[in-house]
Amino acid sequence: MRVLTYVYDESELTRITSLLHEKGIPTFCRSVRPARGAVPRWIVFVCLNSQASDAAQVLKDPNHVPSYSVNVDTFERAAYSRNMDLLVKWGTILLVSVAALFALVVSIAYKQAL
Repeated sequence: MRVLTYVYDESELTRITSLLHEKGIPTFCRSVRPARGAVPRWIVFVCLNSQASDAAQVLKDPNHVPSYSVNVDTFERAAYSRNMDLLVKWGTILLVSVAALFALVVSIAYKQAL
């Protein structure tokens, strides 16, 4: 993922991400918490490094046709699915670890009670 731009206006953020998604360029936006009294801002990332230069060209010229585009909805579903798979994997590892630790503590307590 590469940083594409910083945006200080929410309507501009919507315009940029919509334009890029229409062109087949998936993005990720992160809000940056401003200091007290500062203007809020967002960082717009291009999800696929190979599309970074095309994304920059689209911002300069909305009629630019990217050399490589993807179905953004499919891309986002795949990314979400991958994140869920990782969550399930690490959740299972954590659950088994806690269960093993609990069994060890019970075993030690039982031996001391004898």
